[in-house]
Amino acid sequence: MTYPISLFKRAINVAAISPIILIASLTSLQEIAQAQISITPTVVELDLKRGQAQGSILMINGSPLPLDTKSYIGPFTYDREGGFRELKDSPQDLTPYLQLYPLDITLAATEQRRSRFVVRLAPNLPDGEYRAMIFTALGSNALPKDRPLTNTAAFEVKYLPRIGVAVYVRKGDISPKISVENVQWDANKSQVKILVKNSGKASSVLRGEWTLKQDNKTIKEGLIQDTTVIAESDRSVNLPMLFPNDATMQKLTPGRYQIEGNIFSRNQKFPYQTSFEVTANNK
Repeated sequence: MTYPISLFKRAINVAAISPIILIASLTSLQEIAQAQISITPTVVELDLKRGQAQGSILMINGSPLPLDTKSYIGPFTYDREGGFRELKDSPQDLTPYLQLYPLDITLAATEQRRSRFVVRLAPNLPDGEYRAMIFTALGSNALPKDRPLTNTAAFEVKYLPRIGVAVYVRKGDISPKISVENVQWDANKSQVKILVKNSGKASSVLRGEWTLKQDNKTIKEGLIQDTTVIAESDRSVNLPMLFPNDATMQKLTPGRYQIEGNIFSRNQKFPYQTSFEVTANNK
């Protein structure tokens, strides 16, 4: 099975909500979403040349209101099960070597502005990948003027949601190396879970396609959406067997099933084929 490459193109127009710095009863997500800010790209991959690399990100205010933004940088990773996680420090932390300017930007209504950054790695750093997340937080003026933002202690919270841009800088000749290690059937969630391993020295935002078969008969097909697998790490990827208006896959009958397909990472294709057993106890 082959899908048009257009289905795999990464969406770079990010609507306003990413991980939220302060949530609870501060305000409704609908009000925050009215900010209509987009940032592109959301992933930057750079190869170091002569000890440095540079790039930029574009911020677009799609609302009729001005927006204050404040950017900052920090280390991160992606866990096997939990996904994105901030770190206090990391041997792969790019933060000390990344300079971003400007950090604070006020976007007029419908305005577009670009932030630029430069990376200069210390000469004595070993070859490998260095990464950081550029967070852009939205200011409180994104909210309706009749709803001043305060928390339960009644002091003003200056910045609200944030959007992250992942920056990966590669020093030396390194690349991802992707494989599917195992597969499990989760009867409670009606989904197959595959464990994707990246034994390479470079992280990868992968995409893919999968086919579920039994006795060479195709039962279900689907796509693996953009999923980050950190270098020398692994990540669980869920393959849902239920789709909207489709009740045919609520349960798999006992027996042996095969999962096969391809995972795409940068310009590489990694085919995989594995199987799993559904018993009377876990169907």
